[in-house]
Amino acid sequence: MSAAGDAPAPSQVGGAFGSPLTCADDLWRITKLWDESGSGVRAALLASFLGRFSSEPAVDLETALVGGASLLLARFVAALRLNGSHFSGGGVTGFSTPLSPLLAALRVFLRAQQCHRFAAEALEAGALDALLATLRRAKLRASHADAVLRTLSLLLAAGRRFKEAFVVGDGLRVLCELLGRRQVSTPAVAGRVERLLMQLHEGNPRTVEQLAEFMCQLTESTESQAQLVACRLLAAVLPRVPDHQRAAVAPLLALLRHPDVNLHVEVAEALRVLLNTSARNDVSHRRRQRDSCAAWLRGTRYGFAWRLHWEPDSSRGCGRTLAGSPRN
Repeated sequence: MSAAGDAPAPSQVGGAFGSPLTCADDLWRITKLWDESGSGVRAALLASFLGRFSSEPAVDLETALVGGASLLLARFVAALRLNGSHFSGGGVTGFSTPLSPLLAALRVFLRAQQCHRFAAEALEAGALDALLATLRRAKLRASHADAVLRTLSLLLAAGRRFKEAFVVGDGLRVLCELLGRRQVSTPAVAGRVERLLMQLHEGNPRTVEQLAEFMCQLTESTESQAQLVACRLLAAVLPRVPDHQRAAVAPLLALLRHPDVNLHVEVAEALRVLLNTSARNDVSHRRRQRDSCAAWLRGTRYGFAWRLHWEPDSSRGCGRTLAGSPRN
């Protein structure tokens, strides 16, 4: 590593990618500068890279970088892994690399014409582990969480292999824990997590089982954004997981004690789904119980939860079964 005094000023490298690279030596000088410089110069290189390529939706990076795109990608992933180990939340210092532009640069690779190849290279270099490590940091800004989730979405969209690696790497748990953290549980972050989880559960039975279990746990969160996401995802996955249908009834009914009217709407939809499953009678039975009934009535007070009626249930003799539909 060169001494700090030997490194060029950031203003001197701001145009590194400003003009087309014509030979391998041009890229070699840029990668050498990256390797020998601190965070200021690296930030300037990233800004130049983004200024050149970020506005192009499917740029041919391999040609633009004279056949050396993989060399630059490897350095970006290595910097991300370093940030995953030393990220302090408010910013990274020393010879680390600014996180937001680094993630934006990775997204350029994941949107490029060679995106599937770059996604495979990033995965093998440890990008997925580094992204999850960043989300686990105790001090994490909501803006950084949002940027990581955007990058994850592009990586997982590259194919089934990447989704399976995410699930095996405990990614579902990381996303669910993220929803329960007050400092990052904003509507924007919750929306991105929900879309990622929806993207993951499609066509993967193992993921659906884990997701149903995590969502039932997430209904007990103190964060309303987490509870909303949990209800919507339960409504989507419960028809496919009979073993979790009965277990979901109690936590869903308990959410009707919450004062948030929007939450009542999502609970109503999830319960409507359960009424068409083997848990139908469990919903009816718990409604008759004193605590669940009180919660139910509190939810229906706002006119969002249910229009109820009773139908004879021949399997229970004189008993009756609950049926209903959401109403406005």
